[in-house]
Amino acid sequence: QFETALLLLLSAGAMALYLRRPRSGERLLVAILLLTLWGEFSFRYRQASVLGNDTSAVRQLGQHFVVGYDRLEELRPLVSKGLVGGIFVTQHNARGKTSADLRREIGELQALRQAAGLLALIVTTDQEGGIVSRLSPPLAKQPPLAALAEEKLSRSELGARAEAYGREQGQALAA
Repeated sequence: QFETALLLLLSAGAMALYLRRPRSGERLLVAILLLTLWGEFSFRYRQASVLGNDTSAVRQLGQHFVVGYDRLEELRPLVSKGLVGGIFVTQHNARGKTSADLRREIGELQALRQAAGLLALIVTTDQEGGIVSRLSPPLAKQPPLAALAEEKLSRSELGARAEAYGREQGQALAA
């Protein structure tokens, strides 16, 4: 939506400039503006159609989708109507938030599901440690698990350290 608004604004500004000084590019700018408006209208129409449809077939299909999101307010109707089965939380969603903020957001979405009589959302992320740490911060950043393999450890020590690593990561995510 941000991109559409920006494109509309830029197109309108460019068109205003061209209307003051007629040039051959006017038709192109009008075409861009009309295509942008048509695209936005088409999206809004399809969105309203999907959100207005409350059949069991839509819910059956929706339970197979795990989606990322930009804004919580856009996600609420999808969650409450059963149009998605889960969410993927990333750095984008966690930026500037505490663990408590994320817990509150996820709790709100789960409450919407419960109120609608739906199964709980699946909540996913990619938090492997090292460079693949989508929720660090707010979670503590851990070194890559492969770093354990570089240490000179016995097989049993390696297993114990890997289990401790996973337990720490799992407890942080569960919290």
